[in-house]
Amino acid sequence: MKTPSSELFDLIKSLGAGEANDFIRSCNLDKSQKEADYLLLFKAYLNSKVLDEAKMRSSLKIKNFKRVKHYLQSTLLSFLATREGYSIEKEIVNMISVGNLLMDRSLFLQALNIFERAKKKAIHFELNYHILIIEEKLFHLNSHLNNKAYVESVFSGTRERSIEGVLSAIRIEEEYRLSLLKRWKFYQEHGTLVRDKKISAKLISVLEPYVKKGEDYPITIAAKHDYYVAAAFYYQEKKQIAKAIECLEKSAALAEKHPREMIGVVPPLIVALNNLIFIYAKYLMLDDLRVTLNRVYEGLSAKMVYRKVGLVSLMAYESYYCKFVPDYGLRRKKIKWVEEEYIGLLGSQRMLRHIQTGMNLSVCYFCEGKFKRALEFINEIESHPEHLGFPSMMGVIKVYKLVLYYEMKKYDLLSYLFRSTYRYLLKNETYKGFEKIVLKTLNKMMEAHSEKEQALVLQKAYKELLYIKKDEFENAVFLAFNFIGWIKCKMDKTDFKYLMTQS
Repeated sequence: MKTPSSELFDLIKSLGAGEANDFIRSCNLDKSQKEADYLLLFKAYLNSKVLDEAKMRSSLKIKNFKRVKHYLQSTLLSFLATREGYSIEKEIVNMISVGNLLMDRSLFLQALNIFERAKKKAIHFELNYHILIIEEKLFHLNSHLNNKAYVESVFSGTRERSIEGVLSAIRIEEEYRLSLLKRWKFYQEHGTLVRDKKISAKLISVLEPYVKKGEDYPITIAAKHDYYVAAAFYYQEKKQIAKAIECLEKSAALAEKHPREMIGVVPPLIVALNNLIFIYAKYLMLDDLRVTLNRVYEGLSAKMVYRKVGLVSLMAYESYYCKFVPDYGLRRKKIKWVEEEYIGLLGSQRMLRHIQTGMNLSVCYFCEGKFKRALEFINEIESHPEHLGFPSMMGVIKVYKLVLYYEMKKYDLLSYLFRSTYRYLLKNETYKGFEKIVLKTLNKMMEAHSEKEQALVLQKAYKELLYIKKDEFENAVFLAFNFIGWIKCKMDKTDFKYLMTQS
């Protein structure tokens, strides 16, 4: 759990340069007075790369440090509240607040007008929870006004049917939100490398009840988006790729037809495009992947919270695209951008994407023959304890690390790394066909006394791995690093530039 001090530090670090300057100006209107302690503390947080409150206490010499820090946090939150951008949800919430104010002043007709307008907007934008709040206000208002028409509508069942419709819409939306949570939980437990038929069948069984109800079952736009996502992953797992893509394209088209940015909700267009990226990447549909990555760039919201969600996938899959397309014109520029930003953006809170991005960058440098730099990304991943939560992915990365050590000729360290990797794979039950072949091959390569012996070892491994790749649940490991391509390059004595596309 975060401490209050880290929360304030994170809040200040989330500010853009313009926001920080505007906050300082708003707090420093009286130039004649000495700068306030809370503003000095704000600048100290702003200029610090890491949080060190002991150092701040010592240098600033602020009395009642905790009280000043609390006041800074309250003042900053109040300032940010005034800068919140427009959204339909905010407009409706403001209308409800105005309606409440008018009711308190017994201006019931004016309040009724405001709430009726708010209700129309809430219905149009399917803000069902807000509709329930507004209906409760309208009930009290019409009671105050002795509105006979309203009373008759209540007794005729009109209001009851309306509320039942709203509750039904909420129930279905919650139902499909649950489907998303189940999918997220599945990937947290199993990682994105599904290498077992039973595990794949488990994901299919999780999603099937939601998909079988059909796309006409969800009655709101939000529920339809969630349906399309569940259906896309269901069909993708059943290897019906065209259907999966069709579902996500429908979601994207729906988002473009009904654009909306709700507070704290990722725009559906970004969600649809992110999931399309996942599918195109998994099935090496590289041209479609490039087009969709560009669509994500174009669709990124101005709001930083939504930009970050889009950037998470962009970083992971830009680096993924670059390792498969070494001749991409913007490759060096993209890699440099991801390299500079991914740790700060992803951190340990988005460890799954962090692992994927770090591995992709490592392979990009491996393909350039820069093995030392490639190893730095793997060591960075392993510096986060959270990486242990993804044993299937980390098993593949640890095997890849052995290859890195071999290419760097770190033979003295390989024996220890072999043992630790072997123990890790056994412990996490990921010592399977692919892992066995690579470990055995590297061992034999080190023991071989001539190029001829090494060539025979490589030829045998090449045939065995080609056979493994035919397994639809095993071939995913070669998307992380093409072990077959590595062996092919060794056999042909060519550089590793096109390693990822070798077969």
